[in-house]
Amino acid sequence: MGWGDLPEITFSTRHFKAYYRHFACFYGAYLFTELCAWMISIDLLDKAVETDLQKIVALLEKEARWPEIVTFEEMNIGGLSKLIIYKSPNSSK
Repeated sequence: MGWGDLPEITFSTRHFKAYYRHFACFYGAYLFTELCAWMISIDLLDKAVETDLQKIVALLEKEARWPEIVTFEEMNIGGLSKLIIYKSPNSSK
């Protein structure tokens, strides 16, 4: 999380603010749908919510790219991220 040139390096989570927001929203929604699907399968949740869950799943599937768990920038390999494109597991291309 440190950016800058020696000796002026700053360490802050602000450097990844947009990434963390996208990561939290995306995987929060993903985990929510998975948990709800499991709860429906064992009859802990009413099946009436399946329609709404499918809407959330459809939004996630429209994402062209899932946020990386560890970014290239966090590994100090920023240039490589421009050359490699990761697609979501549901992507047909």
